[in-house]
Amino acid sequence: MKKFILLLVAILILGSFLRIFEIKKIPPGLYPDEAINGNNAWEALKEKKFSVFYPENNGREGLFIDLVALSLKVFGYHHYSIRLVSVFFGIITILSLYFLAQEVFRNHLISLFSSFFLAISFWHLNFSRIGFRAILMPFFISFGLGLYFFSKRKNSKPLWFLAGLVIGLGFYSYIPYRAIGILLLVLFFQDLIKEKTKFFQKEFFFYLWLFLGMFIVAIPLMVYFLNHPQDFISRANSVSIFKTPSPIKAFGESFFKHLMMFNFSGDKNPRHHLSGLPQLLNFDWFFFLLGFFSLMISKKISKEIKTFIFSGFFIFLLPSMLTFEGVPHALRSLGAIIFVYLLVGWGAFNFFKKFKSQKLKIFLIIFVLGSSFVLTFWLYFFNWAKSKTTF
Repeated sequence: MKKFILLLVAILILGSFLRIFEIKKIPPGLYPDEAINGNNAWEALKEKKFSVFYPENNGREGLFIDLVALSLKVFGYHHYSIRLVSVFFGIITILSLYFLAQEVFRNHLISLFSSFFLAISFWHLNFSRIGFRAILMPFFISFGLGLYFFSKRKNSKPLWFLAGLVIGLGFYSYIPYRAIGILLLVLFFQDLIKEKTKFFQKEFFFYLWLFLGMFIVAIPLMVYFLNHPQDFISRANSVSIFKTPSPIKAFGESFFKHLMMFNFSGDKNPRHHLSGLPQLLNFDWFFFLLGFFSLMISKKISKEIKTFIFSGFFIFLLPSMLTFEGVPHALRSLGAIIFVYLLVGWGAFNFFKKFKSQKLKIFLIIFVLGSSFVLTFWLYFFNWAKSKTTF
């Protein structure tokens, strides 16, 4: 157990280095969306008036902006103070993914592989260094759902309630996070079908505690939307496929492009990614495919866990698939990254365990992990950061 803790600490140090290194210089300046987040945070500090929702710039949930205000107060009025909030959540998401993977797979090696490849993921690294609120979403998904599975294992009502509080807080992060409600309904009905009449003797009341925690935390945001209904879908509505002449055709194109984004052609916006390259740029592209198809046929993983991972993957791609602008969209689909790297961790574990020679296995692991880190470092700090198309 001690060696796994040391390896996890090493991964966190590695991930922290990638997210903190040269943060004052890279990316230079501020994107317009970052700047307005900073302006709102500055105004909130000045007027001592914080909000659960900021309607400017098509509307944004307030948690990130309120945390930026705290960062400005602590670290000063610098452009990088806005991004330090993203840096922090990028780092702790590495840890929370380990927690979720451990609850799902009950295997330290799979959990470590998942966390490592997230730590050196160009996709996650990029948004961990930009002041966009979307970076909060992977954390609340992984930590909230990790608590959900932990609560199920411990059969503890207080833990179910705590999981609800954390999941509920995520609604203050980013619009696509709302898809977690669909995933929770899938898990609810899965347990109902599995347990049948027994479900209403125990599990049903646990879910009541979960939903109660979510409801309590979300009350201020619900009250805001009741008073300002136009803000509920204002941002999403402007890029919805239902605004196009042929929504079905638009959805089909968006659906296909989002499925291709991981291994073939990713987000073409240089603000979000290395234009047009796949979202998975290291060995994780191979481990993702291996993990996806091997999990489908695996007899070692329960049907419930398979349903959770595959449902979560497609459900958190859905908000982005339902848009027509800039597809595939790495930012809107950021919630799916948690399920992508659960599959990457599973794929890596199954790949390396096939090697019987311990020396060969260790050599391959060191080579794959080491070269992946070097490649990400070069792609981000030398290729993307110095490209004329980036800014």
